[in-house]
Amino acid sequence: MLTEENDECASSSASSEMNATTNFALLDLPFLFTRFATRKEYKAYLESLSMDEYLQRFCYMAKTNHIVVDYSVFNARVKRSMDPTVANTFISFMVALFDYALETFPSITVHVNVDSFQMVHVERHYDFFWNISTTFQARFPLKQLNVCYIYNVPFLFSTLMSCIAVFIDKETKAKLKLAQC
Repeated sequence: MLTEENDECASSSASSEMNATTNFALLDLPFLFTRFATRKEYKAYLESLSMDEYLQRFCYMAKTNHIVVDYSVFNARVKRSMDPTVANTFISFMVALFDYALETFPSITVHVNVDSFQMVHVERHYDFFWNISTTFQARFPLKQLNVCYIYNVPFLFSTLMSCIAVFIDKETKAKLKLAQC
């Protein structure tokens, strides 16, 4: 049985080539907490998506200043290895969405679903995580982030966060909230 969050969400027009003039249309895409009866059903669903549909489910904006990032969609798309072009498409899409949100609102709240995250993904997609981290640090000041909620946190992820928390400044740490749903 599927459960759904009733937020209406926004995503880009149908183009994986993102630019400053991308128009984000309001859509009804309540995917963050959607659950399929089995992983097999979810995998089959994701395999049926085009790249544009992947992007719209990977990162989208609620009508308010909330952005949702669903790692499970990203992970399903890239599988074992990632073409740098695909990585750049995901990053460009996220940057365009965050730019749009911050043109509309003075600050944002981010919700990240890390369901399906495994420690092997850090090594496998290290360049992607590094590029996204450096891009966002350089482009978006921390003061524009209200809070970042991280959902469906695997035990190893929360353990890793505990270990690296000693290296994160207090202001950043205060804005990261681990949660289970």
